[in-house]
Parts: sequence; C-alpha cells; structure tokens
Amino acid sequence: MTELMNAYAQERTFRDSVPYTLHSIVDMSQIKRIPPNWLTAKAGPGLTHPRSGFMLFVGLSMGFKMILQTIMKIMRYEKIHFFDTRAQADAFMAELLQKEDSTASSTS
Repeated sequence: MTELMNAYAQERTFRDSVPYTLHSIVDMSQIKRIPPNWLTAKAGPGLTHPRSGFMLFVGLSMGFKMILQTIMKIMRYEKIHFFDTRAQADAFMAELLQKEDSTASSTS
C-alpha cells in the first residue's frame, strides 16, 4: 500500500499538469489476495480528481469484483468497467478515445 500511495502522489501531480480528462486502466490480474488496508486505495486521484475519467479494471477475481462494484455503487461512481483481459480493456479504451475525438472535432 505504501507503493500505491507514492504512485498516487505522482498521479495527482500528472493530472494537475494536464488540461484534459485522463482515463485509467488498472491491471489487477497479478493480485492473488486482497492486501491489508486496501480500502485506503479509494483515496487515489483516479476517483476524485476533477480530470478523472473512466477506470477500467482488468483481471479481478469474482469476489473482489463484487466488492468493488458494491463500493462504486455506494459512492455513485459510474465510470468504472471490468474486463477479463488487458486486450478487452485496451479495445474499450480505443473506442472511448475515438468517441471523445469525434465529439471534440464536431464541437470545434
């Protein structure tokens, strides 16, 4: 969790430095058990920063996925999606970015 909190500080700095929305792919396929104090992960800028976009989770176990879905529902965070593989998340991200590009071009 210490590594995660350090990464959050870097992520917040990066999000503060750009003028556009940032989406995230969170690959959790290598996690074998839920880490202690894992609920502190919700403090990350990916959920709360003004330039946060969609969060795409990859490779979660069914149990962990159910827990996260419940938490996200309680928090009313609707920009979360779950994928079994990184390729699926990458494909969704490509479609999302293409839609954003076409929306931006039509409004300019």
